Amino acid sequence: MSYLDLIRLTLQRSNDWIVDVLQQLAADEPDVLRTERSEYSDHVSYYARQLPEN
Repeated sequence: MSYLDLIRLTLQRSNDWIVDVLQQLAADEPDVLRTERSEYSDHVSYYARQLPEN
């Protein structure tokens, strides 16, 4: 506990928050991120798409 970094703690987010942000990104930017739901469970996979090079 003597090495606890309070700044790092304040930057961490819950799993629910991360999932919400990823789902919103996939909805807003389907060219950047796509989701795929498992047909056997509630598991959702996230896939980053390669952005076109400028």
